[in-house]
Amino acid sequence: MKLFARMSSPQQLERQKFYYSEEEVSDRFREFYASLFDGLASRNPGLKYVSEKTPANIAAAADLLRLFPDAFYVNVMRDGRDVVLSHQKVLNRFKQQHGKKGKKWWFEYSVRDVSRKWNSDIERYYEMMASDSISPRIMNVKYEEIVSHPEKVLKPILEKLGLDFEPQLSKPESVDKEQLGYNVNVDGVWYTDGMFDQSLNSLSVSGWQKNLSWPKRMLVNFMQCRNLQRVGYPVPPSVLRLRHIVDYLRGR
Repeated sequence: MKLFARMSSPQQLERQKFYYSEEEVSDRFREFYASLFDGLASRNPGLKYVSEKTPANIAAAADLLRLFPDAFYVNVMRDGRDVVLSHQKVLNRFKQQHGKKGKKWWFEYSVRDVSRKWNSDIERYYEMMASDSISPRIMNVKYEEIVSHPEKVLKPILEKLGLDFEPQLSKPESVDKEQLGYNVNVDGVWYTDGMFDQSLNSLSVSGWQKNLSWPKRMLVNFMQCRNLQRVGYPVPPSVLRLRHIVDYLRGR
């Protein structure tokens, strides 16, 4: 998507107008991305929607929505402190399985780096919502509301897509994955058997309060407090006062 974004920027369109127009470059990339799903469509006759939930998709969401006018983007927000905890658990599972192998990417799961990424994604979401051309096709939900009230949250999304709500969506543990032909990739690091077999529950909500050390709780609250407040998550008053003092000293 970076190549498409670069080639379709106003500056590049002006410089390369001898070779292609905005419509032409959009058509070529649209055809390319659509072709990636040809095999999936041929194996599943009648396939109407493809859902892809990689968190990093938000980096390409705006461009994909512009390329595909029938596409929808469901933005799932989660308390950034629990996001940090989740990454710490992934890191711990990796260490248990592989020891020091892959140590080079451990820093990507630090409190600082995950917090920076979470803040960046929140900012990116609000940038997309400021666009009149794509914001009507963006639906925002909170992870905490999904696990607490799945039917209430999921029904409006499915209705907008022209799909019916099915009871098993509220009880994923009751789904026979083999019978439905699900290809589940359980690697023991990113995904475990327990994740696929557990029911929707709120046990993972606010887990950071008990499972992050005090220094990590202070750091994650300090780094994320502005955006935590912005999206409606409570922040300790002491952290907000500290953030205000630091911002004042920095001249912000």
